[in-house]
Amino acid sequence: MNTFRSIILVAATMLCIMAMAQQKTLDECVYWIDHDISTSQPLGPSGVSIDVSSLSRGLHAFTMQVKDSEGLWSGAVTKYFLTLPDGVEGTTIVARQFWFDNDVSNAQVLGESVATVDLSNLSKGLHSLTMRVQDDAGLWSSTITKYFVILDVEDIQQVNIVRYMYWIDADVDNAQICDIQASKGETFTGVVEIDVSTLLPGKHMLSWMMGDDRAVWSQIYTEAFTIEPKVGDINLDGSVDVTDVNIVINVILGKDQAENYDGRCNLNDDDTIDVSDVNAVINIILGKY
Repeated sequence: MNTFRSIILVAATMLCIMAMAQQKTLDECVYWIDHDISTSQPLGPSGVSIDVSSLSRGLHAFTMQVKDSEGLWSGAVTKYFLTLPDGVEGTTIVARQFWFDNDVSNAQVLGESVATVDLSNLSKGLHSLTMRVQDDAGLWSSTITKYFVILDVEDIQQVNIVRYMYWIDADVDNAQICDIQASKGETFTGVVEIDVSTLLPGKHMLSWMMGDDRAVWSQIYTEAFTIEPKVGDINLDGSVDVTDVNIVINVILGKDQAENYDGRCNLNDDDTIDVSDVNAVINIILGKY
């Protein structure tokens, strides 16, 4: 069985083309396996084959880097690949491993069912948990890493939400700060009424934060909302007046385009803008509509 394995370095050719496109020449190209830059080896300017038959079976990393005629190195590009045993396919998971904080040398075995992991020896703060599995062909999967935080129980305090702050759009200078009247230990779940009557029609953003009794504010939360225009408010200035009447008249006379007002001139929805729409705006102003 031929155990020779190769990787076709198409990426090298692509990097060469990029260098030439920038009117620079490729001066040097190197690669290394499994992040061991001390074993880096040179590459030619075109696609070549690399013997990886001496690598163990499983997941490996291939990294390459190029240098141009001005002596500048590119960023390192890494691709991952698997070396598989000849004619063997794994069908069953036979081993499971995990380790903390990239310390693979102290990997531990996991059982087949849900397991309890001992965290008592870890320091307080941010940590990572990495896992992988092995099949009956002896191949390891790629790793999966999750992050978690161990809190210092002595520093945890009972806090209460006692105030909130909100503002509309980017007007943080006029943010409103309001106190919450809630008994100690209770969570505020009441509905907050916000006056938006002075806002013009259109899309707006509401931003808010919550504050606790230690004077600490939460992160900023943002929600979009839309103020629908009043019927007859053709120019979206927040009121219906003689200006809106003039706009409808100008559209009828051809002095303005109805498309500029997104259908707001056609008040009676008859697909025609005429004197009846003018009368409708006037009746709104007079309070008859």
